[in-house]
Amino acid sequence: DGLVWATVRNGSTGKALLGPGSRLQVKGGRAELQEGRFLLLGPLSLTALGQPVTLDAGAQVRADLGVGGLKRVAVLAGGARVRVAGKSTRLGAGQAVALGSGRISVFREEEAPWYAPRLTGTGRASVQATRGPVYVTAAGTRTVAR
Repeated sequence: DGLVWATVRNGSTGKALLGPGSRLQVKGGRAELQEGRFLLLGPLSLTALGQPVTLDAGAQVRADLGVGGLKRVAVLAGGARVRVAGKSTRLGAGQAVALGSGRISVFREEEAPWYAPRLTGTGRASVQATRGPVYVTAAGTRTVAR
């Protein structure tokens, strides 16, 4: 279904689920969300379209970047801090911020969000570069990838 999980470590460990066609780049050791749809699980610190985003531990945030013209970060659970146009904004569950204007709005999840299906089965992945070991977890067993 085109969904990819990525673990992000920069002082703390969080996770990012990338939707189909989404782009994430690492710049200066920091994850940069560039385009697409993302589900983020805190604790996590990264940038979205160049704007710093920090998720609290246990926070769940979605970022819609250029999909349907949207450029927003929305908090599903917990809290997050987003810096837009030089102004830092604290968001709680049910709030979203537009990355262009900094405008805060109420956010309600649609009935069937894009990330709702469970990831099951097998697939293929291509890793272009890593720093340190890569682990594969299958049937509850974790092994070093070759």
